[in-house]
Amino acid sequence: MRHPKFTMLFIKECFEKEKYILLEREYSGQRQKLSFVCPVGHKYFIQFGSWRAGRRCAICAGRRIDLKYVVDTIENFGYTMLDEYRESGKNIRMMCPKKHECYITWDNFKQGHRCGKCRGQVSKFELKLLEAIKEKYSYLEILHKDRKIIKPYEIDIVIPKYKIAIEYNGAGHHLPIYGSTKEDRLKNLNDIMKKDVIKKQKLKELEWTFLFVDDRGAFNENIFSRVFRFLVERIDNKIFADEYSKGLTFCQLLDAIT
Repeated sequence: MRHPKFTMLFIKECFEKEKYILLEREYSGQRQKLSFVCPVGHKYFIQFGSWRAGRRCAICAGRRIDLKYVVDTIENFGYTMLDEYRESGKNIRMMCPKKHECYITWDNFKQGHRCGKCRGQVSKFELKLLEAIKEKYSYLEILHKDRKIIKPYEIDIVIPKYKIAIEYNGAGHHLPIYGSTKEDRLKNLNDIMKKDVIKKQKLKELEWTFLFVDDRGAFNENIFSRVFRFLVERIDNKIFADEYSKGLTFCQLLDAIT
């Protein structure tokens, strides 16, 4: 069925009757997206067929987000968007007022979520792991978030007596790598990977044992159990080796790791 050809004048009158401002000067056909400003000031677009079917401003209807509103709201809190907005549930890479890079969804930002580093936020998995290690090795000093051993880099969990450094990578390490160009995305990915490599190299030079664990961005009890068993096995092996080198008896060695 052939669609009737509407004139630009007719379309303009339809918009103006409902106090919409049409921004187009020519009409090429039903597939054309007509840009407009709605009565409350949203700038958006619509096909005339959708208009005739009763649809109006998608932002007013809640089907679309006003991008200017998103940017203005984030900037009003002193944050800078480092990537374009995609969807309300997708992470936006941004920089907080203290220059920390963070990832927050628009939905979470509206609910008051802010930079994790500024709030001293630590993931539930990391805290659970820290407490389990402290309980297992209660006779040892366990440090958290140490920045003294390989300044300025941070080590998540440290057992100083046996020179054991534990690095935990959680969900934050598995977020999408954003950037306006392919080169930017590769650079951001390389920067994340480079930090772990540098930490490992510096600790090796100091003759520290570096244990790297990863929950693959999906924390659950099964993953926790596997990770904890992995760490206990390697920590016990390191303690056993260090104490054995001191010439302890077998019973003394067992006492050292129990």
